[in-house]
Amino acid sequence: MLGCKPYATQIASGSKLSALDGTPPSDTQAYQSIVGALQYITLTRPDLRYAVMHLCQFMTNPIIVHDQCLKRILRYLKGTLHYIMVLDFLIALSQHIFLLLLCGAGCPIIRRSTTGFCIYFGDNLISWGSKKKPTVVRASAEAEYKALAITASEI
Repeated sequence: MLGCKPYATQIASGSKLSALDGTPPSDTQAYQSIVGALQYITLTRPDLRYAVMHLCQFMTNPIIVHDQCLKRILRYLKGTLHYIMVLDFLIALSQHIFLLLLCGAGCPIIRRSTTGFCIYFGDNLISWGSKKKPTVVRASAEAEYKALAITASEI
């Protein structure tokens, strides 16, 4: 990976990973180790969080497609090594909350949605999260209400 070409995005557009049958990578333990290290990096790189957490779902039984996605994340990381987290204290203190509902239908295999939120204090991101819903919701209003409740509990 030392001489690899950097990518501008963590996940390919339209990429859908699934746990369907496939050929396992040559070194499953290396896959698990790298994904674990990337989990640690997401503490200071929220731009990687969704992609890494998506790969974590396949830790027990990864296939080559997951390994390719992992390599794409590493290539993205190589191209963004100069990214840093900056806290700006010379601003008016106001709180902004952004809530998003990702994939209303969720994963096509298990049909669950994923919600995420970002909480800013001024221009500084102080909290973020994303969570796959444990149950299938019957209406988008129900999913939005549950997402708001999760975000409110974080504040």
